Amino acid sequence: MKSLQIILLFFLFIGMQSVNAQYKTVLFDETELQFNQGEPLPADQYFIINGYANPNVELVRFYIQKTGFNRNATDPILFENSWKRSKNNKALIFELPVNYALKGNVKYDFFFEHYTMLDSLKCTNLKDTISLQLTEYINKFLPENKNKLKLKKPYKEFLEGLRNIVKNGTGELHNKVEFNFAGFSTELNDKLKKIGRSGNSKDPVKKREQIIELINRDVERFVNDDLMVLYDEYKLVRYPIEKTSNILSVNLGFGGTKTQEFNRFADSSSPFIGLSIPFSSRQYSNAFVKNSAVSFGIALQNYTNAEGNTVTGPIIKRPIYFALGYKIFRVIRINAGMHLLSVEEDGIAEPVENPQIAPFFGLSAELDVWVGVGKRKKIRKR
Repeated sequence: MKSLQIILLFFLFIGMQSVNAQYKTVLFDETELQFNQGEPLPADQYFIINGYANPNVELVRFYIQKTGFNRNATDPILFENSWKRSKNNKALIFELPVNYALKGNVKYDFFFEHYTMLDSLKCTNLKDTISLQLTEYINKFLPENKNKLKLKKPYKEFLEGLRNIVKNGTGELHNKVEFNFAGFSTELNDKLKKIGRSGNSKDPVKKREQIIELINRDVERFVNDDLMVLYDEYKLVRYPIEKTSNILSVNLGFGGTKTQEFNRFADSSSPFIGLSIPFSSRQYSNAFVKNSAVSFGIALQNYTNAEGNTVTGPIIKRPIYFALGYKIFRVIRINAGMHLLSVEEDGIAEPVENPQIAPFFGLSAELDVWVGVGKRKKIRKR
């Protein structure tokens, strides 16, 4: 009972030490192409990037990709975010939360793209050019006909042609509200599908006008006064992340066994110590997986049965347990699994190759012990 009280007090003490994690702020230097004067970026935590934004910059796009000599433009973006200047914001600093935990001892590629608004005259000329091209395209493949409305190519190819006009016309331009052209609406797609190549003879003039109106509406959602042009870009290739030490999770708790056979035990519980191996790294999995682990260890005391015989374990003379555990309240782990036991009669233990198996249940506090040494090192300026 005294051992149990000590364990419970220990749990209480550990629980009181819990604190909420905070975001770390790092400063991006676009001149030197580095963070925090050459420091590696923080590992296994979210952080915020602050950097300089020219007064003309309306949007800063940021994204992360894996690094390496085999990286190419088609590699998936691991994380992306953007900062948009609000209407009355004249600040010279942008702020970008990075809600992605970088892995320690790994290098990544970081990209910043700064955009300014397209000149109003150029924007007007662009809109007129795209409008003219769309009109010519529609007249060619969806000609006006008072008797029957008919597409001169499959509707999917017709839509693809419209999309290419917008894409080729805008080139590398982006929209502050809708960064990339999302394509045409489902409503337009459905109307064109109904017409198809067989045509539609019911009120063809009105239907054609409706289709042209939908096309213009979808295009104007992107090609408008919110168009932006790339002003500057910064690339940090193979940028290092701070070195992290290996973590060993140590469990200290109280547990035991309970079965019909072992009800005859005079004492079938004991403090125990063990190790936990998590199913996955804490930062890269869902809540259930990151809190689950395989645990193993030994009881610190042997058990005693009703006949007064010592119930121990094979090899190391202590009950051995293997269990699945789930962490709650950050430092408390519930364990359930099996015991490997051996009964000593007249001081003689059962053969090692024939251990008894019994259920194991336990509650423990889990402490992360850092293994290894090393300091974060500054990198040379680029």
